Amino acid sequence: MRKKVFLLFLILFAVIIAAVAYLVFIKGYRSQVAENVPPLEESESKEATATPLVTDGTVSGKLCFPSDFLPPGEIIAKNTETSETYTQNYIGTSEGGALTYEFALPEGIYHLKYQAHANFDRPDVFTSGYYDECAKTMATAECTPDSGHININVIVSSGVETTDVDLCDFYYNPAQVQSLENGF
Repeated sequence: MRKKVFLLFLILFAVIIAAVAYLVFIKGYRSQVAENVPPLEESESKEATATPLVTDGTVSGKLCFPSDFLPPGEIIAKNTETSETYTQNYIGTSEGGALTYEFALPEGIYHLKYQAHANFDRPDVFTSGYYDECAKTMATAECTPDSGHININVIVSSGVETTDVDLCDFYYNPAQVQSLENGF
């Protein structure tokens, strides 16, 4: 029994010594670090200066589809200067999706389209609605000629919302869609 008490006392003493040594080392280390920091010069400001944050711009508009619902799909934006593509998923109106969209993008010039997956049995099949002259008015005069089916450049600026970028042109012939897809 005496050996057990002595051993317990020895272990407790070792733990206390280790704890004290640890605190002394940490305290001494912190003091040493604090001593090595040079004082502020009079010309140096004591207040931190904030670096302005670079924010994205926002593009918004209507989504359209030649039906009484909007199928799920993606909103795709391609930066025409860098060829970088950004994608935002859209769940469709049957799942509660809105008839409009908002898309935060870095500064740049973009072409946009809504890629709709209308065939629920084949999600790899889609049709696209583009932002072009036809989409702006949906009038026959703009939608009939090939010139109405050319992607419109959308300029995105930091902190600015670009509105009325409606992704509504689903009314094009095969030659016109090829021209539109060249922007992507």
